[in-house]
Parts: sequence; structure tokens; C-alpha cells
Amino acid sequence: MPRSSLLLHAGLFALGLCGPIISIAEPTEMASELLETVQSVRGLGATSIKDGGGGSGGGSGGSGEDNVDPPNDPETAVRQVYEDDVNQLIVSSAGGCTSSGCHGRAGAPGGLRLYSSAEANSVNDNYQSFLKYIGAESADRLTSKISGNGHGGGTRYGSGSDEYATIEAWAVSVEALP
Repeated sequence: MPRSSLLLHAGLFALGLCGPIISIAEPTEMASELLETVQSVRGLGATSIKDGGGGSGGGSGGSGEDNVDPPNDPETAVRQVYEDDVNQLIVSSAGGCTSSGCHGRAGAPGGLRLYSSAEANSVNDNYQSFLKYIGAESADRLTSKISGNGHGGGTRYGSGSDEYATIEAWAVSVEALP
């Protein structure tokens, strides 16, 4: 298991967000487990999403047609977490990653070009940019920068915040994909 996965798991275990490591999981299993961790940080369980309960992703409570089953495919699940949780943190004023002086421009620092929510197809473009960045660098490097370590833009989200935990779990799940 990659060092970053062990550190994440150890930290989440200490916070009571997941159980101890019993065996080394296959990459797709790890991605699924990390998805569950992100859902836990969000305050949603797998049944909460399906049943339309809890969090901001709940259904309308009507006929049930708005309820969405959580994805079973790890790649789909990782993308869904990005779309539902991570992108909003990146484009928010608190995250500030997409401003024109930072990653919102051609030639962005570290090669990580991001797009504001006002730009067409920004969610997909940001998702693809992060996949490329994490593939070339690592989830550890991304989360290190977000927490302010060696980041010219300072701390975006402190390492003890729910936002940081969501981004970290998602980034590590990207690395865990086959």
C-alpha cells in the first residue's frame, strides 16, 4: 500500500472515520473505501444517498425518482465525489485556486491549470487537470500544497479541516484507481 494511503488511513483511523487495516486492499477496493470515507466526512452514508436522506445531496422526498444509487464502479465513484464535493472547494472564494493570478491562467504554477465555475465545461476540465497533476506528481504533493507547504498561495485549507480531509481522501482515491 502506498505510503500516502497508509498515512491517510492511520489519520482517519485516529479520528474514528475508518477501521484498522486488516489486509492490503486491491486498488479498486481502496478507491471504494476512500469513497466511503469521503461520504463519511460529508455526513452521508451509502444508504443516505440512495434514500435521499442527510446532507445537501438528498432527494426531494417525492416519488423517489430523484434518488440516486451510489456508483459501484470506483472510477465513476471517484469522479462523482469530485463533482459533488471537491470541485466546489476548488472554485470557492475560500479555496481561491481558480483566480487569474493563480491556477486560473495559462502557464499556471506547477502546470495545474484550473477553470472558474463561470467557464463552460469547468467541472470536467478541472477534473481532468487534477487527474493529470496527481498522475504526474502525487496526491501527497497536492495535499501538501493545499495545506500551504511550499505553496506560493499559502494555506487553502488547513490539514485538520473537513475540506482538507475531503480533498485528501479524493486525491488518494485517484492514485488508487487501476
